[in-house]
Amino acid sequence: MEKKKKELPHILKQKKMYIFLAIFTLVGIIFGCVFITMLNDIDHQLVSRQLQDFFFKLKKIILIIKKDLSTVLVPIYYRRYSFGY
Repeated sequence: MEKKKKELPHILKQKKMYIFLAIFTLVGIIFGCVFITMLNDIDHQLVSRQLQDFFFKLKKIILIIKKDLSTVLVPIYYRRYSFGY
């Protein structure tokens, strides 16, 4: 309950920015839907292939970042907490 009280002034202070981002997102979704309906089959396949490649590469990048963070953070964790024992 106390956490909500702390977040509420920030949300109210940035209300214009949140409304702008919501409208911007909705306009993007609407234009994307219109764009997809106007494409012919070949272009539709090209766009879907590009999106699949993008998300595949994004997943690869996220896995690499997780792997790198675990190789860096695990030794730091053990070094920090092994001195006390």
